[in-house]
Amino acid sequence: MPVSRVLPTATPTIERKNAIQAAVDAYNQAHPGEPLPPSSLRLLLAMFPLEDRFHGSQKLLRSAGGTNLPAMLRALVAAGLLERRRGRPDSYRLLLP
Repeated sequence: MPVSRVLPTATPTIERKNAIQAAVDAYNQAHPGEPLPPSSLRLLLAMFPLEDRFHGSQKLLRSAGGTNLPAMLRALVAAGLLERRRGRPDSYRLLLP
């Protein structure tokens, strides 16, 4: 699969945005001592505007995820919101409840 050079440009539907927001909020409410970084929602919406799979480089994601992208991706995987498949580049699957 070729690596995308740009983030998806599609705009998430209200339903999709609400579903991703609800998943982030549910995790943060269940783990008040270890909430997800504030920019997690923005990153997830940028990675998964319409589909549940993302295949692209971390360099590409830095524009949406801020400066500490590797730590944020690890936190989202640990929270159960992402599944990571190692490769060149890694691919991610969104896991909504």
